[in-house]
Amino acid sequence: MNAYVMTADGVQVVEGAGWLEVHPDDIVLVRGGEPERRPIAALKLSDRMWVALGERPPAPWCENGGPPATVPAPVEDEGWPAEPPPDVDSEG
Repeated sequence: MNAYVMTADGVQVVEGAGWLEVHPDDIVLVRGGEPERRPIAALKLSDRMWVALGERPPAPWCENGGPPATVPAPVEDEGWPAEPPPDVDSEG
């Protein structure tokens, strides 16, 4: 398996990865796939740096070589529900 380090500059492959450890302060330690799990690389994550583990790079990937832009979820603003009709049997 490989670790894929994705930045605005493109994708870099760390071959032979088997484990990712996320440490405080967004530090990722890439470890090998062998039983000893030896450290291969250490990376500092940011908004423009991602790390993924797999057989091939994650898809989809932006045409500019960077991670996909974060798109906020749509917010539905429908307001308060409509007032219920009056209960004519109880009035009067």
